[in-house]
Amino acid sequence: MKIGIFTEGYPPQINGVATSVENSVKGLRKRGNEVFVVAAKYPNVKDEKYVTRLSSIPVIRDMNLRMATHLPERALFRLSKIEFDIIHCHSGGPLTIMGLEFSRLKRTPAVFTYHTLFNQYTHYVFRGKLITPKMAETASRILCNRFDYIIAPTLRIRKELVSYGVKKPIAVIASGIDTKKFDVKDDGFLRSKTGIPNDQKILLYVGRLAKEKSLDFVIRSFRIVAEKDKSCVLVITGNGTKKDVAFFKNLSRSLKLEKRVYFTGAFKPSEIEKVYAGGYVFLFASASETQGMVVWEALASGLPVIAVRDKALEDAIESGKNGIFTKRDENEFAKTVLEFLKNNDLRERMSKNAKESAQKFSLEKNAEELEKVYKKVLSEQANKRIHEVVLSSEINIPVERIWELLTDLTLYTKYVKHTQKVYGPKKLTIGTGWQDWSTMLWVPIKVSHKVVVFDKNKAIGFDIPFPWPVGGEMIQRIYLERNGPKTKFNASMKFRFGNRFVNILISSILKARLRDTMLYTMEKTQKDRLKLMGKN
Repeated sequence: MKIGIFTEGYPPQINGVATSVENSVKGLRKRGNEVFVVAAKYPNVKDEKYVTRLSSIPVIRDMNLRMATHLPERALFRLSKIEFDIIHCHSGGPLTIMGLEFSRLKRTPAVFTYHTLFNQYTHYVFRGKLITPKMAETASRILCNRFDYIIAPTLRIRKELVSYGVKKPIAVIASGIDTKKFDVKDDGFLRSKTGIPNDQKILLYVGRLAKEKSLDFVIRSFRIVAEKDKSCVLVITGNGTKKDVAFFKNLSRSLKLEKRVYFTGAFKPSEIEKVYAGGYVFLFASASETQGMVVWEALASGLPVIAVRDKALEDAIESGKNGIFTKRDENEFAKTVLEFLKNNDLRERMSKNAKESAQKFSLEKNAEELEKVYKKVLSEQANKRIHEVVLSSEINIPVERIWELLTDLTLYTKYVKHTQKVYGPKKLTIGTGWQDWSTMLWVPIKVSHKVVVFDKNKAIGFDIPFPWPVGGEMIQRIYLERNGPKTKFNASMKFRFGNRFVNILISSILKARLRDTMLYTMEKTQKDRLKLMGKN
């Protein structure tokens, strides 16, 4: 299959979404699929042939996060020439919207993986004063319902989306990890980077340094552990905003743990498996996870996990087998850690179980499940197309003949000439070719014709959608209409925009001009059209 991946999260970003997408791409390619990735451009980053980077702007400089823009550029033009079998979007940002635009233009089915519980991240936008959690849930519902299929990484996320009002089918597919990458022995890498003595057991946290990760809970719990056990240290690996990093470092100092808590910053992706290998146990308390990629990586590394119970982690952690769940209580969490530190046999047994349990999150398993969804969506779309052809034949005009009538070069040549007189000498071709309406669209797009039957089978024609980069679309309907013994060739315009005010404003300006232009052209060629009809 030829798969288009549109994603905000992709290396060199260091986060769960970027890792998840990169792993999915690797797994799908191993199974012989042709996978194209569309992501934000980063300075001094060189990619392989099948990665398209689009112009971007920095969003959070501290975490090296950038957001792609919809600016006209050669990369976007080259991308528009690719005929994808299916489009898979991730993250829910501008590139997800672009993926939807491509899906509509090319009549290609689109799938969306819901990675992030946005209702728990609204505090990042003007400290939560602009967007409320309920608004984030509503936006999630609207976005998901525009796709053909939704993928949730865990059953918890599936239930969450259903509660929002998502009506589209939802498959639960865990993100894949490269289990072979994390099957390494400790070579002292982490200790050499931090200077931690060999007799100190390392309690490890890997992930973003942010308040929603409940890292303050882990640090406060470790204070209780540190008071009773002098043979352990806490290592915190990852990046975050300057404000968040400063908050956690100040918290450690205020608890007098500056000599027992190590902040290493983020390591390179090629080094992260060595970091896990140096740990004794993995600590995790986040309640905002959709899947917890770092938990799976820890398990694949043979690290048992002690975590606050969360439904998103129940697919990964089997309490008592490869880790331990606790309540969200600092004393209970600390007590569990202390008991674990005293029992080396328990640690060895859980370490072995952890590696075995991680196999269900392998790249191969993930790619296999994704392919099943892709094939199901493609099959459903094929059935819809067959149904459209059946409907078209009900008015006793062969579909091939209607295509001839509606793409007659005589009509379109005159339409082009008249349009150029109205709008100036723009490069404009209509039909199955490429179209550049520089007064309206920012990039060339391919016309996508859809056979439609309406008015109780009295009319048949094509809907041609033109998505707008700012959202919404213009739908051009060209059709043959039967009224008794007469057959009329006609056209109509419909405008849809996300913002009601913008819809009214732009529609009032453009609709009259465009519709008048089309009707003028069609009146001039009406005799030719009817003559062609007579040949049928």
